[in-house]
Amino acid sequence: LRKLIDKIVAVNTAAKVVLCTPRHLGNDDNLKQFSDLIKAVAEYEGYPVADLYANCGGQNAAATLSDDEIQQLIANELNDALHKVLRYDSAQ
Repeated sequence: LRKLIDKIVAVNTAAKVVLCTPRHLGNDDNLKQFSDLIKAVAEYEGYPVADLYANCGGQNAAATLSDDEIQQLIANELNDALHKVLRYDSAQ
């Protein structure tokens, strides 16, 4: 992740970075570990995270939603994370 973030910032020093966890679609412990790693990196680096694993996957109420409703959950999660970047920048 560090190499990817460094490349993004090298291309555009004003880039806004938001990390996203993968969606949880089943019983996969490796995916949970990867999601936890992304959240830890985001916290350490001070980046907002769109936690699709916890909030938009098959392990919660999202399992009973239609595709359109799930897409709306994902959009809401991304919107919240992007607003954190925008609020942070406007506060400086």
